[in-house]
Amino acid sequence: MTVLVTAHTQVVFSAYGEVSIDNRAGASFGNAVTTVYFGGEYWVRGMQQGAGWNDNGVRGETFSMSYVNNTNTEQYVSLNMNILTRAVYQAPSPVPEPATYAMFGLGALMVGALARRQRRQQRAP
Repeated sequence: MTVLVTAHTQVVFSAYGEVSIDNRAGASFGNAVTTVYFGGEYWVRGMQQGAGWNDNGVRGETFSMSYVNNTNTEQYVSLNMNILTRAVYQAPSPVPEPATYAMFGLGALMVGALARRQRRQQRAP
């Protein structure tokens, strides 16, 4: 957004900014960042999960930024807001149940027994 600031005027932008991360969904990596830029000033807050970071919850605060036009002409000033939210979910690799190993073993034994039986039948005259 562009703001027109008249000569010899100060404009103050006040707001409440908030970022949050909730790791209940099991994100292995994620971040939330809010950036506000106004007349050469930045307000940035962020949170991160993963890679040694374990932020969780909500962070918020009130902030103010100002722009002073001390010239004799009006000026245009930009007000930009960027919100970045990113999450990467990696499901844990499944570990087979003991019953799965038992079924695999039983199937392997049956295939081996069938192959042995076929070899015996081929040898018999």
